[in-house]
Amino acid sequence: MLELANHKKTAAVIAVVLCIPMVLIVLLSLQLASRGLSFEHVTEATLELQDGSRLTLTAEADLNLFMGMLERASEIDEPVRDTQGETPLLLTLGDAVYRLYPSLSLSGCMAFDEEGACYLITAEDAAALVVRKELEYLYADHHLPSLAVRSGEKRYDILPTDYVWSYKKANGVYYNDLSAQTSQEVVTCNLFADFENLLEFSVEPSHYSFVVRRYENGADGYEVPVTSLGGLHFTGDTLISVEITATWSQASNAAQYGEASYRFLALYDVPAVVKLHGVSENSVTLSAGGYLALVAEFTNPNEDLSITFREQTSTVKFHYDEGSGNSYAFLPIDPETPAGVYPLTVRSGDTEYGYSVTVEARENDEIISVAVSDSDYAKYYAPEVLEGLEKTLADLQNASLNTPLLRTDLIFGQPISGDPAYTYGATVIVGNAGATNDPGVSYLMGNLYKGDKNTEVEAVQNGVCVFAGELGALGNVVVVDHGCGVFSYYALLDTLIAKAGDQISRSEELGTLGASSEQGNLFFALSMNGVFVAP
Repeated sequence: MLELANHKKTAAVIAVVLCIPMVLIVLLSLQLASRGLSFEHVTEATLELQDGSRLTLTAEADLNLFMGMLERASEIDEPVRDTQGETPLLLTLGDAVYRLYPSLSLSGCMAFDEEGACYLITAEDAAALVVRKELEYLYADHHLPSLAVRSGEKRYDILPTDYVWSYKKANGVYYNDLSAQTSQEVVTCNLFADFENLLEFSVEPSHYSFVVRRYENGADGYEVPVTSLGGLHFTGDTLISVEITATWSQASNAAQYGEASYRFLALYDVPAVVKLHGVSENSVTLSAGGYLALVAEFTNPNEDLSITFREQTSTVKFHYDEGSGNSYAFLPIDPETPAGVYPLTVRSGDTEYGYSVTVEARENDEIISVAVSDSDYAKYYAPEVLEGLEKTLADLQNASLNTPLLRTDLIFGQPISGDPAYTYGATVIVGNAGATNDPGVSYLMGNLYKGDKNTEVEAVQNGVCVFAGELGALGNVVVVDHGCGVFSYYALLDTLIAKAGDQISRSEELGTLGASSEQGNLFFALSMNGVFVAP
């Protein structure tokens, strides 16, 4: 009996042992099924790329690659690398969706199933995966390097005009890069003399040639003997052209190599020097209704210049003069400005020029009394007539030329010889015979001259005649635009010689005085940026 029992035990043990392989096979089958790796009936795959676009894969070679890759992958407890910040590829095979995290480090390609299980793709499968066209983004650092020009905080990206570039993929084969953007449009950079100027390649070339030429009248001029942007030095703002040919050598086992050509223009910008015209100190005293002429030397058409007066940003702008290379601005002091000391700041880029401006009250005890008839009042002084006159003058002022036309000495001459009979700020009392609708007291916004009949009236500065004709109570008027928001007005003329559109030179005759008697009047005024100032 004992022997029979022992035989039964032995048989049971053998039976258990024989069953173990079957259990393992069943468990393995269950594991594969739970991993979703049964692709027996899959006839197509969908691959969603990083940009959201989708590819449908039906070719046998594509399906074999992706299905075989997952079937051969090993499940791992923890990812072999950090994928935070990466956008995965989404691979759909049948009802299963996998997140793929490819990597040029072939030992770091992974896949995650919908339950979050992580699988490590074999290095051989990873090599076949990462050479596919859809994964070209992995080689972004192997494409043609970028070039930028930097001056201080400013950066300019420069595209090549032409290039030849090859890079190596994970399979060890070199491919031609055709993805880099080229441009024949020439970029213009600003190089500031008081900042560090340099070229920045994302990958430093093995060698590059550097040719700089003066650029004048739309064409290259003579070559400037420098080997880097940092070696540039000019005494004034200078436009140059720069040509670069950069070479990356095909060193042993190099990941990439090639050559690229670049061309750009650069404005070498010497810091502007701002001065108050005719003032040697940093302080100035003038009366309300006066003006300040500001000159910025070593400028260019795009110079960053701004004015702050009385702690407010002024609307007055600098205007560039190509002939001198300077920029000019005329700051009017409104006649209503209270007496006091005010700060004036001119900013050029990061540099500030500060001045102290003392404004004094304008004192003028001159009085002009004008009596007019009811008909003349209605014709010349009625409120609606004066509004129309003001609008006409404002329209002329708003159309001011941006280009300075004044002579660079900025001196305004006199329209006729002799002193004015009444000056800017004189009190004007106009009354009609019936003393109704009296406009009341106003102030003379210019100088009133008296002279002999037929006396020639001359332009006080260079400019362009923008109006010549009759203008209400001002009679025959010539208006000259000097640029920079500056206008001169010559009113009460007898004859008009200048015509609208004429180029005017300082001291050129514009018209003549005239009256029924031997004496004539001339009203002369000057406005700057919409404000009438003392001539």
